[in-house]
Amino acid sequence: MNQHALKVKAFLLTFLFAGVLFAKAEKYSVDQEHTTIGFKIKHFGISSVTGKFKKYDVDLQWDTTDPLKSAVTATIDTKSIDTGIDKRDNHLRSDDFFKTEKFPTMTFKGKKVMKVKCSKEQKDEEYTTCYNVMGDLTLLSTTKEVTLNVGAQHIEDEWKNKRLGVSATTKINREDFGMKLTEGFLSKAVGKQVTITINLEAVKKPDAEKVPEKK
Repeated sequence: MNQHALKVKAFLLTFLFAGVLFAKAEKYSVDQEHTTIGFKIKHFGISSVTGKFKKYDVDLQWDTTDPLKSAVTATIDTKSIDTGIDKRDNHLRSDDFFKTEKFPTMTFKGKKVMKVKCSKEQKDEEYTTCYNVMGDLTLLSTTKEVTLNVGAQHIEDEWKNKRLGVSATTKINREDFGMKLTEGFLSKAVGKQVTITINLEAVKKPDAEKVPEKK
């Protein structure tokens, strides 16, 4: 191989390597038809009440080559709380709980992503990679760092869309965020530990020139 050919080869290798090295996280759009932001809390310590938030906005930047460089910010409409019982939902919106008139949203802002071993449960659900996502959760007037344990799966569908599936869980103590429920009955009836579970699907559509032609 002559010198010119060697230089061309070296240039191409450098270009390809740099393309991988400096690949940027891409913005994914959340598929709300296949996404649930839910929670579970004990009632009198003997049963669990479950619910979800129906309105939210998620800014997700996912780096397929280096997920540790990914980022997420979520804003949740607290008025959209839904446990399936209107009377209970209205109470949860009141000043006893979420104070939604004063605090209409809560937010999560991711700060760091670390790769971890998948648990048996995550492996059983066929998640191939798992992470801890540390970030600041702001609820009512309090901000605390929480860690989401995340199982993730990434595919490309037949239309060349990149699809990301995520199952994330964390636990918080409601009292840490000022939801102390000083009234005797409520403090006994409602558990302090809240399990948050997020099942999310997000999509990154291909560039127009990469979309397969319809026949």
